[in-house]
Amino acid sequence: SADKKLVSLVLDHAKKVIAHPSRPQILKKDNFLRVPFGEVSIEDTLEETPWIEEITPETLQIEVTEEKPFTCVAMIDASSSMSGDKHLLASIAVAVLLFEIQTRDASVIVFSSKAQVIKKLSAEEAIQSTVLNFLKCQPRGFTNIASGLSEGLNQFQHFGAGKKRIGL
Repeated sequence: SADKKLVSLVLDHAKKVIAHPSRPQILKKDNFLRVPFGEVSIEDTLEETPWIEEITPETLQIEVTEEKPFTCVAMIDASSSMSGDKHLLASIAVAVLLFEIQTRDASVIVFSSKAQVIKKLSAEEAIQSTVLNFLKCQPRGFTNIASGLSEGLNQFQHFGAGKKRIGL
């Protein structure tokens, strides 16, 4: 169908834009049995077990880096000034966001005269569906940024607990 072709084109463009930026990381320590792949933390291991002959897989400390968990709410202008190429370009930005962030940790809101949630935080949804729903939201009305910000805060308050929060 025409919808599938359009979404496919948007996703193809989004994949070309993605550059793999450095993401915030956290350093975690665990024992070798639970995390066999990582860097040995000699200092922490010797602090816990000072006698080398007593070091076992249970006491061998390993350091691993993981991405810091976060939620992201994108609040996108969908007023009449965003029609045409601007709306299409914004759809590519939505696709990039969804490729880069786990789908349950991302929300998409459009705002014009009023705000509309395209995808809720914590909702598992195919990227294609979210992009199509965004494309179907035709730009119209005036720019009421307050409604978009208010709905973004609402998403964070109801679904974004426990993680760092980013609003775009």
